[in-house]
Parts: sequence; C-alpha cells; structure tokens
Amino acid sequence: MSLARRIAAIAAAAGALLAGACAAPQKPAANAADSGATKGGLGLEVARWYLDADPRTRASGIASAVESGLAARVECDLGRNGFTVLSVPAERLGELLSALGGSPTVRRTTLGQVTAWADLSTARFSRERTVVVAGKVGPVAPRDDDRAGGPDLEALVKLSLRGWCFPTVEGASARLELRASEEPGRPSRMLLDPARSRDRVRDLRMGKAVIECPAGQALIVLETPIVPAEPSEDEGPPAVPPPTVAAILMDGAPFPDRALALAIVPSFADILPPAPPVRVSGRADESTPTLADPAVP
Repeated sequence: MSLARRIAAIAAAAGALLAGACAAPQKPAANAADSGATKGGLGLEVARWYLDADPRTRASGIASAVESGLAARVECDLGRNGFTVLSVPAERLGELLSALGGSPTVRRTTLGQVTAWADLSTARFSRERTVVVAGKVGPVAPRDDDRAGGPDLEALVKLSLRGWCFPTVEGASARLELRASEEPGRPSRMLLDPARSRDRVRDLRMGKAVIECPAGQALIVLETPIVPAEPSEDEGPPAVPPPTVAAILMDGAPFPDRALALAIVPSFADILPPAPPVRVSGRADESTPTLADPAVP
C-alpha cells in the first residue's frame, strides 16, 4: 500500500472515531434492582385506604360486598384479634372501596418481593390498658421485668407483612404472611448491649395468617367494625367493650376520624420467561406453536 493510501485510511478511521464521540449518548438500560418493582412488575403493592370511622358504614359495606359476591371472607386466626380479611378481584377494588364508603386519598407503596417482615401499621400504648387478644380480655402480653432494658412499661404493637410471587403448574400465585406482634415500646434503663434489645418481638396469640393468593386476586385487611347498641331509656348508654388488637392498629391511624384499610395487590408480570419463537416452514412464527416442516430430500 502506498503512503498516500495509508494516510487516507488513517484519516477515515479518525473521522469515524470523531463522529462516534460526538453522537448522542445511548440511554442506559433500566436496572430492575435499582428501580424496584413498579406497577405491572413482579411483587406486592400495598394501597392504604382511609375509610369513614363510623363502624356502621364499614359494617354495611362489608356485608353488602360479601352478599353480592364482590368479596369473599378469608377465615384465619387474625379474626380472633378483630381483623376482617377479604379476597376480591383486583380489577374490582374500586367497587369495594365505594361500597366501604370511599377514601379521600389512597397511598400506594410498592414493596416488590418481600422476604423480610415489613411493618404495615404500628401503635404504642401502656401495658396497663386492657385489650381483646385472641378473643380474651387482658393485657396485650404479660409484662416481663427480665427483658433487656428493664421492665417494659409500654408496648409497641405491629401488623407486618411478608410475601412473594411464584409460578405454579396451574399459573402464578402469591404467598402472603401476616403477623400481629408486640415488643417493648422503650427501655426503662440503660442498655449495656443495645443489640440485645432488638430481638424482642413476640407474636401475639392467634396473630398469624398464611394465605395463598392466586393471580388476579387482592387481599383486603381492615378492622372488624363493632356497631354499638342503641341507647336504652331504661338501661342507659351501652357499655363500651375493650378495643381489639385490630382497633388499636387500624382505628384512627393516622387520621383520628378515619379507619385504615390495607389492600395488598400481587403483580405477576414477567414471572415466566417468554416462549421462544418456533420455526414454521422455514420462518420464525411466534403465534403458531407447531413443529418445523420436515426437510425435503
């Protein structure tokens, strides 16, 4: 190759490099690990509804939704602690919310695949307070003066969730675990080893539920509304029963005139890899899952 041709080749290569450097940069691909699960992604989303605090409105809405077939009750141990759990088609959540009286706002939180417990609601109160736990009246848990940090004078009650979506031979499904637990609100004396105080969570009696939720269904968790009896002229105003664990966690949280309800919505998008294209008559055709034609001798 002559010197002139070599110089021309070098100039052409330099021009190509310069053009590539000046071109618009390529947009980086989205990283699912950074962005987390989004609407239509894989995992769990929790929507918070703030319903009317009047128990009559919620009791009427639950009864009408169950009677009409819009929702179905999910029987579990949490019912003994004052929770109502409903199963409803995800596409009809708006109808159920309307039946329950509506919510001035809806707050959504995307959790994705939740393998560790995530707190949905917490409440702090004195251990001297009487509550209904597992259908019985008493303290939320016995006082333990030997716990790390000294006597636990306050209790921190929590409703937590963990769950994940997975494929099955019959289609995608989600495993949902709910847990009502308590732990000391704050230590009453100085801790020599603060790490000891972190492993103090106790499950409440009959405070767990494990539910398999099929694709297309959502789970609703709310307090079982207790409608007070009408006052009588002879007997006076009716006695007010002690609150349940659900009432402590859901009633007035965080707005005093509202009752919290949780809609847990699994999303199964992209849970299975797409089917590979199938060769049909010598061409790629994804819509016709047949074998390729035999070779012609």
